[in-house]
Amino acid sequence: MSRIQFRAAAPLLLLGSAALLIGVLVSGILSFGHRVTTYYTPSILTFQDLLRSIDHLSDSLRRGHGYLEPDHPALLHFRDALEQAESMHAGEETHAVVPQDAQDFLPLARTLYERLDSGNGLTDPELLARLRDRTDRHLIRHESELDRAMLKIGVLSVSTGALCLFLIGLGIWGSLRERRHSRLRQQQAESTSALLALVRSLDARDPYTRGHSDRVTEYALELGRRLGLSHSQLDTLKLASRLHDIGKIGLPDAVLLKEGGLNDEEYEIMRRHPAIGAGMLAPFPRLADVAHIVLHHHERWDGKGYPSRQSGDEIPQLAQIISIADAYDAMTSSRPYRNALGREEAMAEIFRCAGSQWSEPLARMFLELLEEGLGGRKPDIADACIADDHAEAEGQTESATQTARSACPLRAVRRLSVSLSSFDPRNAT
Repeated sequence: MSRIQFRAAAPLLLLGSAALLIGVLVSGILSFGHRVTTYYTPSILTFQDLLRSIDHLSDSLRRGHGYLEPDHPALLHFRDALEQAESMHAGEETHAVVPQDAQDFLPLARTLYERLDSGNGLTDPELLARLRDRTDRHLIRHESELDRAMLKIGVLSVSTGALCLFLIGLGIWGSLRERRHSRLRQQQAESTSALLALVRSLDARDPYTRGHSDRVTEYALELGRRLGLSHSQLDTLKLASRLHDIGKIGLPDAVLLKEGGLNDEEYEIMRRHPAIGAGMLAPFPRLADVAHIVLHHHERWDGKGYPSRQSGDEIPQLAQIISIADAYDAMTSSRPYRNALGREEAMAEIFRCAGSQWSEPLARMFLELLEEGLGGRKPDIADACIADDHAEAEGQTESATQTARSACPLRAVRRLSVSLSSFDPRNAT
């Protein structure tokens, strides 16, 4: 599943998980409530009836001076209530909540009933008072446990309701957020398409630079991958490379299409295009990083670039990458006022400007990419290197050897790699 698909499905997954969780909680509440009602309700009713039968028995014994007939209504009431309580107590052992104090008074109640039923009468009035006190305490204990159980059910119910509302709100928020982000991505895609269309129109306007942005993007991305940039950085680099010259749309044709070198005034106009491009991108908040790169892609490592004369690591890394890719494509492309430089000549120029226009490690890495075939390979480069090797092997004169070496930029690249192998940027001035 792609990241975009996951974002779209995330609210549904969240709501599904919420429904499952709520189902588990509701099931737990119902199960707990069932245990409470199936035990406490009949238990409390039973012991309330036993307590009433004791009061009824006590009144009847007082009027009968401690003696009752076996078929007296009060004694029969007491017997029925006692049997119900004993039956309840016998079933408590299989229940999750088992009161232990029932065993303290049920045997006492049974002894009292058997004595009265045999016609012996009640010789100890305190016995009935102790029985009523213990039954009352047992009933109070059950009622207290029921109150606590009902409180737990209430808390669980309120918590579940609050969780439901929270998860529903979270799902709505996630859906709205994803919809907003989707709309922003669509707007960004439309804006980027419009900006790229402007770049295409710029290529059409100046036939000498047609395809320039695509080639710069290719070179920059290869260099970015070699530098180990993240996917996010490569995405930003790709867009910035395509849009790096968009500011030239704001330049007059007399400057942009001039068939000849620029004078000082025209050059100053040309130097405005990074700032113009950054200004064109400024209304798009999601392109802020791209605008920053476009603004500084003509800075130099030695601080002699434009528009801000930044130097060294002050220059954004992605702007440095675009700068060297832009320069290489410009050198190897024809202009109205000059023919394209050969690949080896352009490589030699990059070698010459390492440490001034670009950092030496970046120049070395780009030359290594070119040596490996970035941008196409010409056979005359390898031929020049073979001629160099033959000149050394056959012992030709120093001047002949130097002539062969001058035609071999790859040899210069190798020497640059060796000379920079111990280069430490911290020691650079």
